[in-house]
Amino acid sequence: MRLKDLLLDFIRAIRIELTHRDYSPDTIVRRAGASTSKRAKHILGRRGEELARRFYEKRGAAILETNFIVGGVEIDIIAQEKGVLIFSEVKTRSGRDFDADPADAVDAERRARMIAAAKAYRRWQRLEAAPVRFDIIAIYWPKGKEPVLTPLCGAFREE
Repeated sequence: MRLKDLLLDFIRAIRIELTHRDYSPDTIVRRAGASTSKRAKHILGRRGEELARRFYEKRGAAILETNFIVGGVEIDIIAQEKGVLIFSEVKTRSGRDFDADPADAVDAERRARMIAAAKAYRRWQRLEAAPVRFDIIAIYWPKGKEPVLTPLCGAFREE
C-alpha cells in the first residue's frame, strides 16, 4: 500500500508541476522528441570520435586520453605523435545546414578554452616543454552513407 501512495504522490506532483507551468500536451510531446534528437546527436558524436581515434592510430599516434575534462572543458582526443602533443576537437554532422563545415563550430571562444585546458593538462602531466598541435577533425556522416573525415591538423595555435 505504501508504494501505491508514493506513486500517487509522484503523479500528483507531476500534474501540479505541468499545470503550474501551463504546458500544453503538444509542448510535452515536442520536448520528448527533443530528448530523442539530443540522444541521436550524442550517438553520432561518439561514433565520430571513434572514427577520429582510429584515424590517429593509423597514423601511428598514441592515444593518451579521450573525452578528457579539465577546467570544465572537454577535450575529445589527446594524442602524441612523433613527440608532439595533439589536442583534438571532433565535430561530426549528419547534414549540411547552409553548407556549413563542421569545423566552423569551433569558434574563437572554444579555441581559447581548449588552449587553456591544454595548458592545464600539460602542467598536470609535467609536459610544459612538449611541442603542441591543435587539430579539428571535421566529419560529415550522412545517414546511410560512408563518413567523410577532414583533418585540419594545426588548425590553430597557442597565443
